[in-house]
Amino acid sequence: MSTVTYTPIALPACFICNDGFHPVDLPAKRIVCGHCICPVCADQLLVRGSACPSKCRGNVAIRPREVRTLHVSITATTEDDDEEAALSVRLLIDVKYCNR
Repeated sequence: MSTVTYTPIALPACFICNDGFHPVDLPAKRIVCGHCICPVCADQLLVRGSACPSKCRGNVAIRPREVRTLHVSITATTEDDDEEAALSVRLLIDVKYCNR
């Protein structure tokens, strides 16, 4: 009989400061090159007129319009969490559109 080894998956984090993202408290920001950073680091890059620290675009400064908030949860959830979230969305839709 074979044994299965599970390796914990690291939660996504800012590649600059290494703080973990949270969909409400610390939402991920995607910069134009595709890297994800936290809002604090994004603000610092914009204030300083800096480029992506990985230099993937050379030294081209990041502009405010090139920073977008990721409006999705990228944190680990359990199946129960997912079911509860889906149910709450269905209830809101039912109340808003079916019970006028």
